[in-house]
Amino acid sequence: MSWVTIIFSMTASACLTVALIYGFIWWRQRDEWAYLLFAIASMGTAILAWQDLLLNFAQTTAEFRSIGLWSNVSFSLVVLSLAGFVRLYLRAGRMWLLWSVFSLRTASLPFNFLSDENFYYRKIPSLGQLPSFDETVSSIAHGVANPWLLVGQLSVLALVIFVLDAAITAWRRGDRRAALSVGGSVVFFVSAATAQAAFIAWGNIPWPSTPSLFSLGIILAMGYELGGEALRAAQLTRDLRASEKRIALEAQAHRSEVAHLLRVASLGELSSALAHELSQPLAAILNNAQAAEILLARNEIDSDEIGHILHDIVTDDKRAADVIFRLRTLLRRGEFQPLALEANGLIQEVLELVRYELMARHVRVVTHFTAGLPAIRGDRVELQQVLINLILNAADAMSQTAEDKRTLTIESTQLEGNQVHISVADTGCGIPAGREEKIFEPYHTTKPRGLGLGLSLSRSIVVAHGGRLWAEGRPQRGATFHFTVPEWQSDFQAATLRFRAFDYSHSADNPQPSQKRFHDEQSLPLTH
Repeated sequence: MSWVTIIFSMTASACLTVALIYGFIWWRQRDEWAYLLFAIASMGTAILAWQDLLLNFAQTTAEFRSIGLWSNVSFSLVVLSLAGFVRLYLRAGRMWLLWSVFSLRTASLPFNFLSDENFYYRKIPSLGQLPSFDETVSSIAHGVANPWLLVGQLSVLALVIFVLDAAITAWRRGDRRAALSVGGSVVFFVSAATAQAAFIAWGNIPWPSTPSLFSLGIILAMGYELGGEALRAAQLTRDLRASEKRIALEAQAHRSEVAHLLRVASLGELSSALAHELSQPLAAILNNAQAAEILLARNEIDSDEIGHILHDIVTDDKRAADVIFRLRTLLRRGEFQPLALEANGLIQEVLELVRYELMARHVRVVTHFTAGLPAIRGDRVELQQVLINLILNAADAMSQTAEDKRTLTIESTQLEGNQVHISVADTGCGIPAGREEKIFEPYHTTKPRGLGLGLSLSRSIVVAHGGRLWAEGRPQRGATFHFTVPEWQSDFQAATLRFRAFDYSHSADNPQPSQKRFHDEQSLPLTH
């Protein structure tokens, strides 16, 4: 294989590869028309290289004439696509200059086919032999130059002027690298290719025709610029992702801080109820200790009686410790810690925490728990905060309702798609139609002293858990808030869950629920 064949074949292959790459990029980003024009210019250069190879090995004048005809078409394709690319990529250049390039180059095409021989020669009597790389190459045409070649050269001159105008504008705008690489390469290599063609046609200088090699220089320079832009875009993408991650972490920290402050505020609302809940076991401990002192002072030592007193003291101490533990848990700052949680047990823990507050507000609690629910994936403190917020909001909504009508209903069910559904319903004032989403906006509140952050934060917590939170009005009276939490998806899911269970007092008309029913039902009369 000759060196001429290798050089032009490699040129065609490189340009074809570049054309396919940037054509695919344009296919994925249809609004980036500059990539399409660059792919067309690369494809035109690949075809031009193949035609240059055929010209160098042409054996007859007819063969040379035919190849020359289509070579001018390929070069015109390169010129027009380069003009459009410069306009789009540099975002500069006078439009009348661009239209001059298109008009002159398009006008040259009919002369290409209407001439006796081709666009470059009016007559080609014979071909000359030119040695190149120790080979004999038929690349020299001994002919008469075609005067219509001036039209093509004028179009190239218009292209050079247009590119210079666009490059100067881009340079003044601050895009100096693009102006130098794109504008400089087009002006230099197009001028060199045109000068070579003029010298060959008008001066009969024995040079081989190599416009594709000059076009290759343009493609390499522009490919370098586009490749650098792609690298800069990739670096920018990495920086943006890092920035988004940092912003997400900062937002998470901010949300955690706000959540902690709202938990403190919620516990402030529960302070009197919690004080009452804590005072009961402490008073019982005191009474039992005084009773033991009296027995010891009378020397009436009954081991069984003393054992019962000590057992009661230990039990009440555990009750007080449970209250303090729950308070410390809710007041603690911490990161998101997803664990496998038992939904019904989580609800019971929250109900125990707000038990005395609901009693003080004369709210009756009814629960419908689905037995055998799968474990859910969530942060215990954050989900408890959601439940506390929904329960206290429900209690506030029922403040104007008659005391015997204040009922809080909490249900838990399993949904399709590995989700556990929890709902909190009240018999309060309800939600006006069309405002079901408005209440979740930050700083939207109907309470005189409310911050308007509770529901917004609760929704963000549920969304962070992979679920959703929404509200709807009830047909009779009140509103229902629903939220879902994904099931725990791991090997731990099948493990036995240990959670704290609490004793609830039941009235005579509300017996202990049967565990055999699909829905466990508890009716907690929390009125005085």
